[in-house]
Amino acid sequence: MYSVQRPLLDFNEFFALDESDRLVLVLQTINAERLLRALDGPHDAGPSGYPARVLWSALIAGVVYRLPAVAELCRHLRMNPYLRYVCGITSAAHLYHHNRVPPVRMGRELKGSTLGVIGYGAIGREVVRIGKTLGMRVLVNDPYVKGIEQVPLDVLLGESDFVVPLAVATAETENLIDRNAFSKMKRGAYFINVSRGNLVDEAALEAALDSGRLAGCAMDVGRAPDQMPTPRLAARADVVATPHIGGLTLPAIEHQALETVAQAAEIVKGRAPKGAVNAGHWKRKP
Repeated sequence: MYSVQRPLLDFNEFFALDESDRLVLVLQTINAERLLRALDGPHDAGPSGYPARVLWSALIAGVVYRLPAVAELCRHLRMNPYLRYVCGITSAAHLYHHNRVPPVRMGRELKGSTLGVIGYGAIGREVVRIGKTLGMRVLVNDPYVKGIEQVPLDVLLGESDFVVPLAVATAETENLIDRNAFSKMKRGAYFINVSRGNLVDEAALEAALDSGRLAGCAMDVGRAPDQMPTPRLAARADVVATPHIGGLTLPAIEHQALETVAQAAEIVKGRAPKGAVNAGHWKRKP
């Protein structure tokens, strides 16, 4: 195993290591400066002309294009929040923790229910797979994806028991789920946001909960700082909230680290990393 105490490695030696050794090197490095000292030439340009300091700082921060690795971080997707809410597990556990016996109430099965997924990127595809595995009817809407079976957004909103927006956060998708969208949802539906708070008009979400249009909401993100759920909404009894931890698992973090290394390797070799959003502008071609 290589660590910062081992002899200095040059770029080629580093990428010749197997994935587990590269991961150990990355994880044993406290910050970018130590990684730079563990690799040859912190002030020199890399083989492709990129300043090594910039390249490795980006690597250790995990932000080299932030592409499929970020999507993979969320592959487990926080399905648990709405599973817990639908079955009443959260409220029952809360009452038991306070020495109270919870009332018995009817739950809802996921099997046979309709799941609406807005956005068919890496995360959306994984949610669709999980939904189908659970025996759910799955509806998809993404105007930028061709060659898949999908329905208009209004149809998805009107027929889904669970609505999950997973569109990319852009100016176009700001407040994508607004008062008008909530009004089209099936009464008694559940809303799950594990993507970005920017997609949701939170005043409209709160109104939909108050009116009973929504039976409940689960959120791992919101409009509080650092994409955290808004405390006012998170405190509601009909909301299950988690503090933006959808991808915070050891396997996900390991995957992100290794994929970031692989992306950096592509840059070093003069190639655009797979999935680069600006690949069309890539200039350092072989």
